[in-house]
Amino acid sequence: MSRAESLETNVGARCVKAPSSHPTPNNWFAVFVCVFSGVVCALQIAKLSIAAPFLVDDLGLDRSAIGALGSIFSLLGMIGGIPIATVALRTGLKRSVLIGMLAISICSFLPPLFPDLWLLYGLRVIEGLGFILVTVAAPTLVQAQIQLSYKNIAMSFWSCFMPIGIALMMFGGTLFTYWQSIWLANGLIAATAFFLVLLYVPSPLEEGATLSFKRMKVLLLAVLKTPAALRIALIFSCYNLMYFAFYNFLPLLIVEKLQLSHVFAGIITGCAAIANIFGNLAAGLLLSKGASRRQVFTAAFIMMSFMGWFIFSWGMNPWWVGVAAVLFAGTGGMLPTAVLSSAPVVAPIALAIPITLGLYMQGSNLGQVLGPLMTGLGTELFGWSAAGPVFILLGLAGLGLVLLRRLSV
Repeated sequence: MSRAESLETNVGARCVKAPSSHPTPNNWFAVFVCVFSGVVCALQIAKLSIAAPFLVDDLGLDRSAIGALGSIFSLLGMIGGIPIATVALRTGLKRSVLIGMLAISICSFLPPLFPDLWLLYGLRVIEGLGFILVTVAAPTLVQAQIQLSYKNIAMSFWSCFMPIGIALMMFGGTLFTYWQSIWLANGLIAATAFFLVLLYVPSPLEEGATLSFKRMKVLLLAVLKTPAALRIALIFSCYNLMYFAFYNFLPLLIVEKLQLSHVFAGIITGCAAIANIFGNLAAGLLLSKGASRRQVFTAAFIMMSFMGWFIFSWGMNPWWVGVAAVLFAGTGGMLPTAVLSSAPVVAPIALAIPITLGLYMQGSNLGQVLGPLMTGLGTELFGWSAAGPVFILLGLAGLGLVLLRRLSV
């Protein structure tokens, strides 16, 4: 009996199964509603970046405090990505997305009513819980709506949720003049996503009895014993260390160092986010044409290292900073698609896909926590140029994970 067959036997048949091919028609509207829920999650990360100048002026925050607000959002995901994924399996995929949207909506409505820094910290943690619930459950929910031959296309759409959310916030955020209005708008958008998921996204046809804790333990151990899963999670962590250090502080760098307007900062960062979307879609095309994930990872880390170093250490001309930001985000955008699309390949059995995604998101959230925190503290103590070498070091760490032992996925 093979390892996969043994796992299937141990887990049992009466449980929540990952989506498989079924004869029902493709439900593309449900797919896009799920993607929209992911976009709402991304808005919660990006809103801090565009609101940073307002928070500095209104609440008297420094760059390290802004970095801490960016980091604390991902705290639960960093320490509990896999446990939250198992909770999502027991709770149900659709219910997990609904709980995540509700948490984000409530936590966006409260801070404008009670503008206290410590409350803001606490609510950002709960927002982060909502984020991880959605991002571990929604990809499998997306696949449940689509027949087998279209799953790669559907997953390429899902992988764009982060850059789409960032682009929308960077462009739309320039219309606001107070951080409170940004938070209230996000609360309304999250409430809209909640009702769209509730009304238009069916639960997977294969969803059956809940997994017991014993069966979840079998799945969890199987994923943790898969070397490729752990390496890809660490690769995703290196990427997100660079990605969120870049996005959390690029608008503030443009305003403070380049002495440009809040609107111009939003435009440059928004253009970079659009480039990131095209990077995600390009990776899907490259992988379908036979490119390896190892090649995609390598190209992304090399370009992100040099462009990040240039932007923060040497960039004084706004146009060159804009070009470097587009190259950084566009090439880097290929990496998330390569990571997320590997979950069905890496997972020991189909049922373990959400837990594998939970491991990936735990690596992602590690980067989301440490990236802004390191950059915020470093630039506060040593100035903007201190961030440049960090991108080189992180890129080398990512390349080491990719190249030292050849990835076979």
